[in-house]
Amino acid sequence: MVKIMHFSDTHLGAREYSMEEREEDIYESFREAIDIAIEERVDLVVHSGDLFDSWSPSNRALTEFRNALLKLGSRNIQFYTVLGDHDRPKRSDLPSARIFDFLGVHLLGADGYQSRELDFDGEKILLAGISNMKGLRAKELPPNYEIAENEAKKYRSSILISHQAIYPYFPFKDECEGDRRELPGDFSYLAFGHIHDFLLKREITSFSYAGSTDLLSTREIPKFLKNGKGVNIVSITRGNVEFSRRRLNSVRYQYDVKSTQDDYLKILGAIADKKRPNSKKPIVTLTIVGEANYDDIVKEVKRIDNLTIRKPVRFEKESKATKSYVQSKMTSGIRDYLVRYFDSEEKADLTMKVMHSLNAEDSGEAYRMILKELGLDFMVDI
Repeated sequence: MVKIMHFSDTHLGAREYSMEEREEDIYESFREAIDIAIEERVDLVVHSGDLFDSWSPSNRALTEFRNALLKLGSRNIQFYTVLGDHDRPKRSDLPSARIFDFLGVHLLGADGYQSRELDFDGEKILLAGISNMKGLRAKELPPNYEIAENEAKKYRSSILISHQAIYPYFPFKDECEGDRRELPGDFSYLAFGHIHDFLLKREITSFSYAGSTDLLSTREIPKFLKNGKGVNIVSITRGNVEFSRRRLNSVRYQYDVKSTQDDYLKILGAIADKKRPNSKKPIVTLTIVGEANYDDIVKEVKRIDNLTIRKPVRFEKESKATKSYVQSKMTSGIRDYLVRYFDSEEKADLTMKVMHSLNAEDSGEAYRMILKELGLDFMVDI
């Protein structure tokens, strides 16, 4: 029998909303995941890509990863991973994970299908990986999956780690690297990453997106509030798979509230009063729809400011023909000026990130973020 912890999309170094608190949150949820692996006495930790938020992570992000490896190594727990799209170098360079091979990190499938044969309790187990094949690399996936299928037939117990969007598990076909019909079904367990929401399917075989260990986008809020964030604990014995899910309790809660001026205080009050598994202040993204008095809302929101952290309030006016978005008034700072200039928080945040990257002499990261905003991020792999 082999027992693994499968997790993914940890994005170490990410700083959502440009908030220092959010970067620390990312590290804390990662640490909790590592502690769960130790508590569960797993044999292996399997990470299915986007270990770091950038292919050139900060020293802080590298240090957090090193500390985790030292903890795992002290319990003889090995760490296997593949490259996510965020991990893959955008110019000629080594992946960051390779720095830590001396601490027991095994990077699989950087250039195509790659496997290892492991022995647990006298049973030979196949552990294989295929890193992200985004953009023009996507055409390489079917032949790699075919190679994987042929090798898996030789083993009763086998695990494939991969970082791809698979249709229809991810419903937008044009944004997917692969199709469910192409997956190698002879593997006991398919440990996937790239999609940040948890998913478990037992159709072809046991297939799971472990999901991200923290929130990286407001789009993740609805499923997070329903299912939380977590890690997978998987035991495989002679091809038989036992699966359980461990929830991460350190994740900061977020809420996306859209309301009229008449009702928003009642909604925010209910959020403030909710019981949560940790004491972190929730982040509330607030949009006021229809007629509203800005000055009144600012005063009222401040009254519960000690209970929540908020992005600037958004105001949305609707007409019969179109919707226009009126940004909340800003008072000071470069970001405030950019919000007014672009009439968009998203564009202002992107500009701030680009400015930060350029100040850090990381033009490649700035280029990646601009292409991502334009929907052309596949071009960085060309």
